[in-house]
Amino acid sequence: AADELDREVARHRVGGTDQLNIGAGPYAGETVVPAALARFLPDNELVRVRVLQANWDEFPRRLRARELDFFVAEFSSLVDEHDLDVRPMGRHQGYFVGRKGHPLAGKAPVPAEETFAFPFVALSRYPPRVLQPMLAARSPVGERQPGRPFPAIECASLAAAKRIIGNSDGIAGLTLPMVAEDIERGSLTVLGSAPWVFIQYAVITLKGAQRSAACDRFMRCLEQAEEELAREEARLARAHLPQ
Repeated sequence: AADELDREVARHRVGGTDQLNIGAGPYAGETVVPAALARFLPDNELVRVRVLQANWDEFPRRLRARELDFFVAEFSSLVDEHDLDVRPMGRHQGYFVGRKGHPLAGKAPVPAEETFAFPFVALSRYPPRVLQPMLAARSPVGERQPGRPFPAIECASLAAAKRIIGNSDGIAGLTLPMVAEDIERGSLTVLGSAPWVFIQYAVITLKGAQRSAACDRFMRCLEQAEEELAREEARLARAHLPQ
């Protein structure tokens, strides 16, 4: 309530002044949201933006508490939440990524079940739609290595995850734009993928909540950034994936 009052006072004091509170899941927070903010900033210098990065399952509570104006994150487990307005964005293929010289690199592309012989590094808590086929693919390996946790490491930092897999035999599931510079530099390589390894996030708002003009402008920037991201993914796939 105090935040909303502060925003209302600021809007009356200086025209165009506003504040946006955005939630971003680990994948959207490393790709489409920063790209949208770069588009948004030049024409909205009086708008303060706060971005909260967290797991997808933490955001609904914060949205309902009015701590967020909206969030961009995995939505598969939220489609039955009747008070949420879910606007899906594009689907982005994910890939198993490891270091240059990884034991599987010479076999690429490798099937999913072979990747589970190595520790996994996750950026977020896996949603059920991804976790179920992952665990099914992992089952034969799990019988041979029953004590290994899955994932081995969970951290919300992309930079930390890339450092971990770049200096170990760990594997992470990432999209191509998240590792474009690393692949072009040769420090990381794509090991393989699977049909169920994809990222699909949505813009999620609270039904009936009034959106500010600044919020609408950012939504348009988000749509433009999503289109550009899709084109970039297609370019990277043509350049760096085995046929």
